[in-house]
Amino acid sequence: MKLRSVRVHGAGVKEIIMPPKSEVEESAQTLHEDVATLKEDLLRIKDDITVIADNLRLRLRDQAKTAQGSAQAHVRESMDSIEQHIVEKPLMMVLVAFGTGLLLGKVLSLK
Repeated sequence: MKLRSVRVHGAGVKEIIMPPKSEVEESAQTLHEDVATLKEDLLRIKDDITVIADNLRLRLRDQAKTAQGSAQAHVRESMDSIEQHIVEKPLMMVLVAFGTGLLLGKVLSLK
């Protein structure tokens, strides 16, 4: 929509001559259609973002479960190894535990 013309009268008064009513109505209709299209596009974008967020959440949950399983397996292996050392060398493990306790006692008493 373009203005037909602008006339300047004395004392800075401007007279704006508007385009025909049909052009204004056509522009208003086009604007209305553009707004409707924009609303539809925004709803599609919102739906796409929801799908992406759900997929990301599921992927992160799967990765967390995998990491948890790996950590639990590592802890089990470590516990089995410690248990095996205790069974194979019980006296040595008692001495290690005693020495560790003594060392910790000294460090904590210094504070």
